[in-house]
Amino acid sequence: MRLTFTNTLAALALGCTLWASPAAAQSDKRNCATMEVLERELQQNPDMRLKMQEAEAQTQAYLQERANGRVALVNTTIPVIIHVVFRSSTASDNISDAQINSQMAVLNADFARLNADANKVPSLFTGVAAGSGIQFCLAKTDPNGNPTTGIRRVATTVASFSGNNAIKYTAQGGDDAWDATRYLNIWVGNLGGGLLGYAQFPNTGILATDGVVVLNTAFGNTGTAAAPYGLGRTTTHEVGHWLNLRHIWGDANCGNDFVTDTPTQQTSNGGCPAFPKPSCSNTSDQWMNYMDYTFDACMYMFSAGQIARMEATFASGGGRTSFLSSTACVTGPPPACVTASGLAATAVTSSSAALSWVANSAATSYNVQIRAVGAANFTTTTSAGTSLTITGLALSTNYEWQVQTVCASGTQPYSALATFTTTAVTALTWCANAGGSTADEWIASFALGTISNASTGQNSPGYQDFSALSTNLLPGTRYTATYKTGYRGPKYTVYYRMWIDYNRDGDFLDAGETVFSRTSSSANNLTSSFTVPATATLGRTRLRISIRFGAYLASACTAYGTGFGQVEDYTVILGTGTGRLSNAGFTVALAPNPASSETVVQATLPQGAEAATIRVTDMQGRQVYTASDVKATAGRIEGYAVPLSNLKAGIYILQVEAAGYSKNVRLSVQ
Repeated sequence: MRLTFTNTLAALALGCTLWASPAAAQSDKRNCATMEVLERELQQNPDMRLKMQEAEAQTQAYLQERANGRVALVNTTIPVIIHVVFRSSTASDNISDAQINSQMAVLNADFARLNADANKVPSLFTGVAAGSGIQFCLAKTDPNGNPTTGIRRVATTVASFSGNNAIKYTAQGGDDAWDATRYLNIWVGNLGGGLLGYAQFPNTGILATDGVVVLNTAFGNTGTAAAPYGLGRTTTHEVGHWLNLRHIWGDANCGNDFVTDTPTQQTSNGGCPAFPKPSCSNTSDQWMNYMDYTFDACMYMFSAGQIARMEATFASGGGRTSFLSSTACVTGPPPACVTASGLAATAVTSSSAALSWVANSAATSYNVQIRAVGAANFTTTTSAGTSLTITGLALSTNYEWQVQTVCASGTQPYSALATFTTTAVTALTWCANAGGSTADEWIASFALGTISNASTGQNSPGYQDFSALSTNLLPGTRYTATYKTGYRGPKYTVYYRMWIDYNRDGDFLDAGETVFSRTSSSANNLTSSFTVPATATLGRTRLRISIRFGAYLASACTAYGTGFGQVEDYTVILGTGTGRLSNAGFTVALAPNPASSETVVQATLPQGAEAATIRVTDMQGRQVYTASDVKATAGRIEGYAVPLSNLKAGIYILQVEAAGYSKNVRLSVQ
């Protein structure tokens, strides 16, 4: 389901409370009191709305970087402390170590997609079912560095706990949390009213309540664990929330879970549905997803999009970043933070290189600096892992680079410089196309970016090679092509089609490379807009546009035969042509702020951006103002006035989006 900021409030919940009706546990589904919990917390802390929106912006920025191959996948092990809070009068509450170990095994199998029932995923979803590099261990050292089993057993006189967080406080009959920046706290106890469990999302609430709560009979898959929630999937579901996953139906009718590969579905599913189970115009709900409400036996997958969303919590600015440096799964003294070593560059091409270095288990992240030898400045990128692919490099160029280890205890000096040389470009060749006859119809002109070309007119060659003309296109940015038909006589309907070889593989056959198709019988200027995919390969490539009478040209390489029409080729440079795209220097300022009638936006856009979109959203996530295609001059927006007179007094978020990047600024309206 696609992310929009217009329904943020409906999905950004502080915690999720799962319920199962005791009277109907065999037929009912789990139910959620998410919004009730959210409203309670927001009343206590109204500023949390802004914090949640900022966290979502960080998540989306990470997902964009991940899609572009600019970040390493996450591999980390989360230390877990299990707080078993049991009634002294009920021996079965004090669940066994074996039951706890069974839950840890389920958790690790589910997150790695090594669960025994993974093969039950229907073929419709096998392409998106995925595992992660996120694993869990019972903590081996406590917050003071002493050995521990990772299990605390605390007797209580409280008959049952509710969703009010009392189980998380010793003073209220529960057990105080361990340092929630280093441990995943899981409280297991007797929960009343059919409550199965609840969790706290990252970047919300306080550390004293951060973690997961699970009913003792829904924990693990042995001992007191009881059907239909006796296979350990309640904990998998709740840890999903703890790592920033929403319910798959978005807690709304055909709602939004902020994940693109989970189909929009009408509401939660319970029990064990038959497949397919369509709703909201989908082929089927993904009811076997851990973030739905089906019985444990019918939950057996995360999607790749959900995995990426969970990984975002470990990236810079994410709510779980501190766990990358937690050493509570390791016995003995903590590892030392040392200067990076073992630098290596592999898979070097004319425009890219895969960089890697030796891991330091104390590191939380690494800073990587790179520049052409002799250049004045480095470009710096942060990596959560020990590898990074750099693209957009110049061909036949010597580069030098170094790595800095960043630890919780401090930052090490940069390593010694390592070097590599990009290769000479391998010339790409594209299929030939002779075009057709231009006796009656032809391409009279074509313009895109810095290309503005009038063709040679009637009876010109059916194919025209204008590849000496070029323009730069930025991935993630929208552009408009302008073109015109030349006619000898009657204005017959003609068929236009344009292609761009986005992945630079020498053809126009890949998904998305047919940029637009349209018909027209006009001799006036025509326009078509398109967005360059964020995943486009940087570098020089080919654009081909065709006009044909009677029907579309089937492909960029299809011969016209005896048809009327023409083909033209141009060059586009994906990226700036000077190196890796960057949002360095992307700044946004508002004046006045606070404001009443209007505020004026001053912005320096990301490298190469020529326009931006400006949005204003209220603290409930509703979009109250939008301005698209705000033009920049030399990369700057100077003095764009945003009207505010129709807005109520309060706090808003003003977002400037350009070239696939965005910046948020807090705006106070008086």
